Parts: sequence; C-alpha cells; structure tokens
Amino acid sequence: MLHSIAFIRFVHTAIFVFFNVVTAVLLYEVVADKISILTWIAVALFEIEAQQAIH
Repeated sequence: MLHSIAFIRFVHTAIFVFFNVVTAVLLYEVVADKISILTWIAVALFEIEAQQAIH
C-alpha cells in the first residue's frame, strides 16, 4: 500500500494543500499587520521545507 501511486498522490496532495493554507495564513497576517505566533510557525515550516529541498 505504501508504494501505490494512489497513496503517494494522496500524501503529495495533502502536503501541497497544507502549505497553501500556511501560505494564505502568512499572507493574511502580513497584509493585515497582525504578526503572531502563527506567522513565525509558518516561517519556520518554510525554512524546514527549504532545508529539506537542499539536501
């Protein structure tokens, strides 16, 4: 099951949707000038993703 294309597609789609939501929250908080802990969590998640992409 873990190697089926449907499972891989589901995981990829879930991660894609998650990061789109994180991007939307980040964009809203910056535009609305409501920087909060969610902003810093979003920044940290993007940094972790970038570090994973480099390696």
